[in-house]
Amino acid sequence: MSWQVVPGGVSESLSGISGSAADDVWIVGASGRVLRWNGSALVQVASHTTIDFSEVSGAAANEVWAVGGGVARWNGTSWARDATLSGSYSSVAASGRGGAWVVGASGAAQRWNGATCTPVPALTSYALNAMWAVSLVDVRAVGMSSTVLRGH
Repeated sequence: MSWQVVPGGVSESLSGISGSAADDVWIVGASGRVLRWNGSALVQVASHTTIDFSEVSGAAANEVWAVGGGVARWNGTSWARDATLSGSYSSVAASGRGGAWVVGASGAAQRWNGATCTPVPALTSYALNAMWAVSLVDVRAVGMSSTVLRGH
């Protein structure tokens, strides 16, 4: 294997990448920057926000979430800021069928079930930095001070 530089045509820092297929890869970064790999090139996609994104997670071509200084969602047609998930988050995990989880500072965790957002009681006061979802009801999160959580 060898690396190849892929021109993106942007100057902002990029910080998150996720894909649901080889021709459906999303990249996010500072100032609301969003790029999409379509199998042959990176294409800039308007996010309609200036949120500094840090991470992205996609479960399908019409279900992609980005977090950082706020939360935004791709619905298959366009990006929109999600007002039901206010605040800053460090990680997101799209869980399929419209669901997603976000985590952040002080053990903050919220679950979007496709219709409503529900705060999940914190089991830690430490920041949660990353998460992974098998499904809407089977997730893992890790964070500061060796914190490892399993939700089911």
